[in-house]
Amino acid sequence: MAVMRSDQQYLEAVWPSVSAAGVDGEYAVSRLHSVQERTRAAWGDMHGKHTRTMADATKTEAGRVVASAKFARNILAAHRAAYEEARESAAGNLRMKQAQLQRALNPPSDPGEAALYAEIRNTLRGMKTGDRIDAVTAALAEGGDRRVAHAAVSGPELVAMLPPAVLSRFRDQYWCATMPNEWGAAQRLSEALAEAQTGMDRLEQHAAEMVDFQAAEAYERAAA
Repeated sequence: MAVMRSDQQYLEAVWPSVSAAGVDGEYAVSRLHSVQERTRAAWGDMHGKHTRTMADATKTEAGRVVASAKFARNILAAHRAAYEEARESAAGNLRMKQAQLQRALNPPSDPGEAALYAEIRNTLRGMKTGDRIDAVTAALAEGGDRRVAHAAVSGPELVAMLPPAVLSRFRDQYWCATMPNEWGAAQRLSEALAEAQTGMDRLEQHAAEMVDFQAAEAYERAAA
């Protein structure tokens, strides 16, 4: 079993702050940042309580194990509830941002623009893959023709004219260039969700490695 610690250096290494938390006005990301900070505090409380309880000579072995487990269960239950609430809020916001980004890939509704869109796609379809990639790269560069970029990165996946990895990268570049606020928000939400999930998982893993929940349950059943 790894050495269990709760000093500040260890906390910051195991539970780093959510990296995107400093963006103004993004409440869902800020909530995840807050949850991550509370994860650090929760582990510190749990570790400290466990250390003191297991050293308490006034309690029996069963009493020490049960007291430590009860405290850890309460901490985990409260923190899981706070995490789930923040996660659901952020996940809902992320779905809305992703829907906005996906709508930007719809074909033009204006007849004239739609005809040009189809013409550009036909032209790109007739190119070799390398030439097509070069054309889209130029369209995505500063001052490039965004209509060409849009035609290349939109449409059903099955008729996409770029290799999947390249298409994904070009879509990110297209959104970043044309919808920077929405794209940036989606990126920050995705990162914050992943980081907060990692924090919650690590808290539960640390607790399971430190506290003997199985023995505590056996002691509790025997005392019932």
